[in-house]
Amino acid sequence: MKFGRDQAASLRPGGGRGREARGRSPGAADAARREKGPSLLAVASGKGGVGKTFLSVNIALALRDLGQRCLIMDLDWGLANVDVALGLVPRHHVGHVMSGQCSLEDALMEYEGLAILPNGCGQADLADLDDAQRTGLMDEVMTTRLDRDVVVADTHPGIGPFPVDVLRRAKVTIVVSTPEPTALTDTYALFKVLNESERQGPAGLVINQAESGEQAHEVARHLDTVAKRFIGSGIAYWGYILQDAAVPRSVRHQRAVLASAPRSLAARAVRQIAATVSALMEAEGRSPSAGTGQRSMSGRA
Repeated sequence: MKFGRDQAASLRPGGGRGREARGRSPGAADAARREKGPSLLAVASGKGGVGKTFLSVNIALALRDLGQRCLIMDLDWGLANVDVALGLVPRHHVGHVMSGQCSLEDALMEYEGLAILPNGCGQADLADLDDAQRTGLMDEVMTTRLDRDVVVADTHPGIGPFPVDVLRRAKVTIVVSTPEPTALTDTYALFKVLNESERQGPAGLVINQAESGEQAHEVARHLDTVAKRFIGSGIAYWGYILQDAAVPRSVRHQRAVLASAPRSLAARAVRQIAATVSALMEAEGRSPSAGTGQRSMSGRA
């Protein structure tokens, strides 16, 4: 297990495609990719309060800057807050779509070049939907939003059936944790469940709110060692985000940190993670075995 600063550099054509990719005219490869539909990027966590929504929003913006057209789908049923994080006031959400009160198109919002599908907050009926209803919504988004390259799913925390099903379907899954023991315990449990399931693509760990890079690396090494011993497969490590005053400030102001503090340590870390994820999704798209079976948790760029 390596802990280099940029694990995916070798996968980026020409050594990396940065902001200049944004707005480029699509070529044959782009047209073929969009004909297949968007890639699903899941952002997950074992427990709440570790920065999952923060990373979902900001990684979508970073992928936008890499030329990817993204849709954020808030799947934290009944406790959604993507719209709150961005200071948006949605007229409609997925509950209205599923009840037939509006179309999927009517529920979508635009923010800084992103499409956002908000969920409802404080609504018990959304938390009680059955898996078939939730899966049906996922299917509709993935099969009709051909104008998007990536669907970023901000999932419900934990190891419930529907969140885990979303992770099984994802081309790439980011599992977010903080260095706290309670968060790490639940993160280990989530990777254990994922290792017991067939899934479409790799899952990797991101440590949020780390005191230092050394702390993040040590936490990731510990989880990887424990997983290899008791699960029989390691945990890929895709990066860390340091504690940064710009993050709580952006949260209070209801803005993404990439928009409010683009040169902050947190924003730079998110961009690096986005570059890794983008390269992984591109590699999964090229792989003839993509989507056909279980991937080792150690599988990585």
